[in-house]
Amino acid sequence: MNTSEISIGVDAGSVSTKLAAICGRQIFNKTYLRNKPGLEGKSGCNNISCNICNDSCSLGFILKIIDAFIDSIQANYSNIKINNCVVTGNQMRNARIIRELNERLPTVYITEIFAHASGVEFLFPGKDLNCAIIEIGGLDSKIIITDNVRKEINCTNDHSISVIDSAMNNICAAGTGAYFESLAEFLNISIEDFGRLACKGFNHVKKNLVSSHCATFARSMFARLQQVYTKDELAAAACKAQADTILSLASPMLTKYSRKKIIFQGGVASNEGMICALQDAFKRKITIPTHPEIEEVNKLMGALGAAYMAEKYRALINRNVKILTN
Repeated sequence: MNTSEISIGVDAGSVSTKLAAICGRQIFNKTYLRNKPGLEGKSGCNNISCNICNDSCSLGFILKIIDAFIDSIQANYSNIKINNCVVTGNQMRNARIIRELNERLPTVYITEIFAHASGVEFLFPGKDLNCAIIEIGGLDSKIIITDNVRKEINCTNDHSISVIDSAMNNICAAGTGAYFESLAEFLNISIEDFGRLACKGFNHVKKNLVSSHCATFARSMFARLQQVYTKDELAAAACKAQADTILSLASPMLTKYSRKKIIFQGGVASNEGMICALQDAFKRKITIPTHPEIEEVNKLMGALGAAYMAEKYRALINRNVKILTN
């Protein structure tokens, strides 16, 4: 039996940790773990038992999760070789992480911008890669402008995505998952119900009911408005406010680069109300990444992109060459 060669991608953010293992276009394994509430920026996890994880030990948590992921693959698949690992996310900008992982397999870091763009290339092979990517995570949002180029990679002439511009909004909770989770908690509903209610109330509410920049201020506005408006109307207003925030960030870049295709990914892309609000704000269809075997693959795009880069640049990584870190 032939040996399968697998590459691993890790995207460790402030709110969640995502891992993916791929071989070619096949996704061998994947994991999405929510970090413990109150440990934003310190990676704790309530999904597994972790004896070394505490408020001062985020690195130990991350390393243990990665080790468990690798061990799981090796235990469940025969005749495999794990080649290397690419890591991304704000938790992974640490030299100790790279040193520790390099003791087990060759590992390099790339920026979230490149990871999310590479996730699009992995999921949409052979497609038009001239697009704008909206990525909204737990604590920041990004606009990434890409182009389609042909590069010589591993001695083959291949299509490849190129990042030509990007912008990030990380002011307070504007346009992020934390904003919606705070408001869903105030309304005493799940984040999934928040999105469904927002779609229901979308055509019955104005855009300017709530603040789009501060979750705390938005909660105080909800407290005053809930006597007049229903939950679905308040949820819709919050989504519309955030869509306007994203539109303000993206409009100059879309005008400059004339991108018609918009791909929406990250955890907030699972929010039905935000999809409706963005399509209304941008006046065009918004594409959500899908996969026939993986539900909510939009949440894993950074990890998939990192894994794809690990496979694509295997020879460089195995020689410990720094790749695409700007």
